[in-house]
Amino acid sequence: MKKITFKIAVLALGLGIIYHPNIAEAKKQDTSQNQSSQIQVKVTSKVLSDKDMQPLPFATVVLIDKITEKQYAENADENGNIVWEHLAPGEYEVRGYYVGFENYVSSLRVPSNEKSFNMPTIEFASKGSKELKEVKIVDYRDLIEDRPDGIVYNADQDRTNLGTTADELLRKVPMVTVDLDGNVSMRGSQNIKVLIDNKPSTILAQSVSDALKQIPSDQVKSVEVITSPGAKYDGEGTSGVINIITKKSVISGINGMVNAGGNYTFGYNDINGHGGGMVNFRRDKYGISLRLGAGRWMRHSEGFSERVEKPESTDPIKMQQEMQSKMGGPFLWGGLNFDYQFDSLNTFFAGVNFNPGNHINENSTRTIFDAAGVDYTRNIKDEAPRMNYSFSASYNKIFKKNPKQALDILALYSIGTSNNKYNLEQINQGDAHPNYFERSTNDANNNEFTIQTDYTHPFNNDKQKLEVGAKYIHRDVISDYYLEYKSSADNVWTENPNRTNRLDYTQQVAALYAQLTTKIIGNLDAVIGVRNEYTDIQAMQRDFGGKFDDNYNSFLPNVILTYGLKDFNKIKLAYFQRIGRPSIEYINPYINYSDEYNLKQGNPTLDPEKSHNIELGYSGIFGGSTINLTGFYRFTNNAIEMVGEIDNNVSLSTYGNYAKNSTTGLNLFFSTRLFNNWMINVNGDLYYKDIESGSLNMRNSGLEYRAHAYTTYRLPKGWSIEGFGMYNARSVMLQGQNSGYYYYSFGARKSLFGGKADVNLSLSNIFNPSVKYTMEHNYLNGYYYNESMNAARGIRIGFSYRFGKMSFSPRSKKIENDDLLRGGSEQSGGEERAM
Repeated sequence: MKKITFKIAVLALGLGIIYHPNIAEAKKQDTSQNQSSQIQVKVTSKVLSDKDMQPLPFATVVLIDKITEKQYAENADENGNIVWEHLAPGEYEVRGYYVGFENYVSSLRVPSNEKSFNMPTIEFASKGSKELKEVKIVDYRDLIEDRPDGIVYNADQDRTNLGTTADELLRKVPMVTVDLDGNVSMRGSQNIKVLIDNKPSTILAQSVSDALKQIPSDQVKSVEVITSPGAKYDGEGTSGVINIITKKSVISGINGMVNAGGNYTFGYNDINGHGGGMVNFRRDKYGISLRLGAGRWMRHSEGFSERVEKPESTDPIKMQQEMQSKMGGPFLWGGLNFDYQFDSLNTFFAGVNFNPGNHINENSTRTIFDAAGVDYTRNIKDEAPRMNYSFSASYNKIFKKNPKQALDILALYSIGTSNNKYNLEQINQGDAHPNYFERSTNDANNNEFTIQTDYTHPFNNDKQKLEVGAKYIHRDVISDYYLEYKSSADNVWTENPNRTNRLDYTQQVAALYAQLTTKIIGNLDAVIGVRNEYTDIQAMQRDFGGKFDDNYNSFLPNVILTYGLKDFNKIKLAYFQRIGRPSIEYINPYINYSDEYNLKQGNPTLDPEKSHNIELGYSGIFGGSTINLTGFYRFTNNAIEMVGEIDNNVSLSTYGNYAKNSTTGLNLFFSTRLFNNWMINVNGDLYYKDIESGSLNMRNSGLEYRAHAYTTYRLPKGWSIEGFGMYNARSVMLQGQNSGYYYYSFGARKSLFGGKADVNLSLSNIFNPSVKYTMEHNYLNGYYYNESMNAARGIRIGFSYRFGKMSFSPRSKKIENDDLLRGGSEQSGGEERAM
């Protein structure tokens, strides 16, 4: 009864924000003030062909004030009607554009004695040429675009990504770091939100690294790096948000694309790759999109580790391990999405998406531990099969009086499974046959329901914009695990009750937000917002651990100030607060015992961490060059850190709100074009991190940096060559550090079939068969060192083919559940946005 009442209250609050009479009253007052201070005229017209007087849908017409040279651009609707809601009286130049017709040029005088004015019909003159069977659009957008809350990397402008997957693509994105395992961090922190088309992530979502390997770069349109998220974003992600936008259909008729990529790692017999495509059908008011694909990836590594207990004593206890592993597995993706446009103002979307996969790790580890009388080899097969479904629907309304006024109502229900199981056999050194067997299963699933409303209200002649909304999320999580063992002597499987338990976890989140975008004075603009999130948690561990409940309120203000300089240069100052709400990786009490001397466990009693962020940036354009320089400071008072301790020869690591974490740094991005055909991009980060835990009497600090460079040169006849290189220096943790690593590649691309297809060939780390990676960890009473060599030298080929003609698609809105703190292996479900 408590949960039902909670849901009803949240929905009432959400609807109350949108329809509260105070907003309507404010709108009336604002309109009254505008009318009294300045005359505004509504101008209407119709766009036709002069040959048959038929409407020209979506034609573009621009009115240019002859005194101020300010431009007012609008598109006609599907019936050729075009409207300018708020124009000042005066003299205007009229310019119109439509494919297959001559450009339209005329003059217009808007009278001051009329509130509504119907200008003469705009008649485009036909060029008299044959009808085009296909229109090829060449988009010259910059590879990197600046925006008030971050930057955008336009992946579709970088054809060298062909044949790769999203984890490799992200290595080229400014301010983003992807390590050798595919774990993503930003500005030295993995506490970020990685979204795909703003789609929801579940508390049992698959790992970031696995999910990124399942997304072909051919299907990525852009990557948004949001360093200073506003109030309309969920409060999670203390370092920011990364949003991967996939390509969508804007096509009439039947069209789509197919893509494939394959790679071979030298020295191993693995051929990995992916293949898939999308087909779109659109006619009149209906649209259907289907996408399917499959792939496989695999990576090899080998290495060793050493753990020393009581290292400062006269008799330290040492344990050594040597390991070889092969990890990866098959995956699928798919989705069926539908949209219906009632008219130009009202649209409905619905879709179902799925993303199954299986991450497999085959590991052989020899453990030499004299203090425990151990010298054996364990052969382990660890599997993580999963299946995620999502069912989404949304209604989008644009108000006729002003198309920038909009209402969105969204709902989503998702079902996710993220299981884990392993089987091991143990062979003592010198023996011919295994003497011990073990198997463990963790069945985990999550049902999640989300409803969201968003309302946008422009006013003051569209110079200001108010955004308000409400959101409610309900998550039901189950983690049921058990462990069985047997020896070769009795050959009977026996359950271990100390390693068997079940967690039932319910989380409810209610959020309200308001955000105002306004011009303050002159070239100074501001985005000011506040978000409030209330979280309620109920948890129960069946066999041991007992009941746990918690609730907390998070008040999160934000402000972004931008000052425009001449020639499109600008300065930005931002302050915002974010939280890190722990996800299932942090709270799940399940322990994987495949390495019985090195264990890891979640902590259900974690509190959310809260960060304060300050950002000062400059962006400028100088001829053909672009520069972006940003300084930032981030402070977290109760940061979640993993801490380990050795007890009875076994190390156990778990999470806690142990530390104060501060990071101060700089980001630099520079891009230039030379001779029109040569593009060079350089970006890097430099920051100082300080982590301190008073309760544990521990502190670690250090300088971190990274540098990336990318270049491409266009050759005649559709050829181009490219090169990419990166180096990430060490990263600092509370109890240790990870080493730096590098990656580089170069290759060539050829455009085929009149630009419809591309094929490329590239080589990676060709001069180095493997990359060395080390980790040092200082336990409370011990020391751990791990070194691994990861296979890196490879060759890749990619192919993409596109078909279809240009048309228009309706406006869409999508739900955004970006509210959970995940570690380097947690991620949203990789679902496709409804079309």
